[in-house]
Amino acid sequence: MKAVIVDDEELGSATLEKMVHQHAAGIKVVARASSAAEGKAAILQHQPELVFLDIEMPGGSGFDLLAEFENPSFQVIFVTGFDRYALQAIKCCAVDYLLKPVEPAELLRSLEKLKRTTQPVTLERLQHLVDFIAKPRNKSNKICVPTQSGMELIPASDILYCEASREYTILHTAGHGSIISSYNIGEFESMLEDFGFFRIHNSYIINHDRVVRYNKGEGGTVIMSNQNELPVSRRRKTEFLEWLKG
Repeated sequence: MKAVIVDDEELGSATLEKMVHQHAAGIKVVARASSAAEGKAAILQHQPELVFLDIEMPGGSGFDLLAEFENPSFQVIFVTGFDRYALQAIKCCAVDYLLKPVEPAELLRSLEKLKRTTQPVTLERLQHLVDFIAKPRNKSNKICVPTQSGMELIPASDILYCEASREYTILHTAGHGSIISSYNIGEFESMLEDFGFFRIHNSYIINHDRVVRYNKGEGGTVIMSNQNELPVSRRRKTEFLEWLKG
């Protein structure tokens, strides 16, 4: 697999190339670029399958670079120093990232994740990513949900609750039916925590706005807006009740 690194920080770019060479068998860095313009030229010349892309660069961002490609044929791993909300946005849009300074274990994690997806970055997903970063807690923002057939774009507010199903997750939604995602429930917990969701049980994450009633008990249960009753874990009960009060 051919890879291109686009990063204006020379030391970081060189270190990442060395790390890929040492730890990522089968991936060859064919070019490094220090700006969006150089990155575009390198991508057109080498036709890589993977681009390691910095977001903040002088003369044009990583988003500006991606916008130059109407239908990118390459995968993207962002390499960034962005804050938590931006990282949450990147994850919500099903794009992976490496946080600077890059660690070998995180590089390998991203590459393993890359093997499990065939979805390149599209302009639609890119626009949702930009929207998330501009307004990270806006519930009308759509999240990208990987499925067996591709990618579903769903407003966070439409998700009633998430249900674990072995290594998959079932999203119960308003208006979209039930969607089976290849992400595990832990990934959805991380994606949705800033949008009014809470993990009430090992198997369930619920949307605060979709809770109709709480029934007392050892842990208790919640009734969701679709009238489904879900258990609350005893060990999560106290924290859950605080969250429920808002």
